[in-house]
Amino acid sequence: MTKRRFDTDVLLTQVLAGDMDAFRAFYERYRGRVYRFITRQCGNGDAGLAVYRSVWAQLIADRHCCNDVKILKQRFLANLQRPSFKQPNRTRPKTLQALMPKNLDEEGGWTTLLIELIRRLPEGLRQRFLFRSEIGLSHKAIAKIFDEPPDVTRRLIEQAERTLLSDLLKAGCNNEISLEKLYRETRVLKPPVSWDDEVIPVYQLWFQEGVPPVLLKTTAEGGKGGLAVVQDLWRKAIRQIRSTLPDKTM
Repeated sequence: MTKRRFDTDVLLTQVLAGDMDAFRAFYERYRGRVYRFITRQCGNGDAGLAVYRSVWAQLIADRHCCNDVKILKQRFLANLQRPSFKQPNRTRPKTLQALMPKNLDEEGGWTTLLIELIRRLPEGLRQRFLFRSEIGLSHKAIAKIFDEPPDVTRRLIEQAERTLLSDLLKAGCNNEISLEKLYRETRVLKPPVSWDDEVIPVYQLWFQEGVPPVLLKTTAEGGKGGLAVVQDLWRKAIRQIRSTLPDKTM
């Protein structure tokens, strides 16, 4: 664990110095975690994609205003916390019975329910739980993101865990269920190629020519009209960027 943190700090130090290969390595290491952190709050539609793209673009842009790797890391985590995620379906069922898959005992049944229960948590509990279970942060690191005492963070995460376990037990899950183990089974999900294609083909250009400002304004809570404008501008920009990239960057 210590070595992994060290490796991460080394990569971000190199990103801070403008090393594009280090960014690619950091992206490959955290792409799954970032994807799951976002989609387990707002789904995998346009709003989630906009946040995903913006988080990675912001990391590259932030290196110009950070003089320390700890600050760069903190800004990266804050950019994950900042959006107020809207649920993908406002008319989603609110009862536990309605959330339950038809065949819970089949492979993936309980993990599917767990993801739905996480989405149903209040935003504050949901984000803290995901920072702990998905991103892998300590209570102290999460407390720093939310600017609160670590014991407050710990209590809120424990509240989230109790709520999830209680709902799983109500649904008929085994009394000896390990929430940590069950969540670990959900971490195989990776971003689709279409999401990788929003970052991989263009990150070198972001380093060389700067990140398009439109990407840094994207949030999960913007209205449909605002999001549509951002998406249209980005599609035009990405077409232009890809047409100028040499084959070796693809």
